[in-house]
Amino acid sequence: YGFNDNNEWIAKNVELTKDGSSFDVYRSNEFIGHFDLPLYGKHMVLNALSVIIFSYLEGLSMEEVHDSIKTFKGAKRRFKEKADVKPPKQIKIRFLYEVQKFKEVLIFLLKLFYEF
Repeated sequence: YGFNDNNEWIAKNVELTKDGSSFDVYRSNEFIGHFDLPLYGKHMVLNALSVIIFSYLEGLSMEEVHDSIKTFKGAKRRFKEKADVKPPKQIKIRFLYEVQKFKEVLIFLLKLFYEF
């Protein structure tokens, strides 16, 4: 699974927005569904994709999986926006253990606060 066309399970059309990440899931060429994730970064998309794959193979409803993923808040300790701070917003990043993940979060922040 991953982002490449040679993967059996693919996350395509990945968009990082101010609300998190959204993406489409395909198994080979079959569209499985669109998913919204309130977390940031391609690494989180891959984590969600693994859950989607497992759920699909177990016969769970993709609509229910979408609804569950859409409200998942599991990474607060790593990336948290402080709601009580007035603009400019303060972002607290506690634990980024890989350079690539740091780059993804930094790119997301630039997209969120600056148009480039």
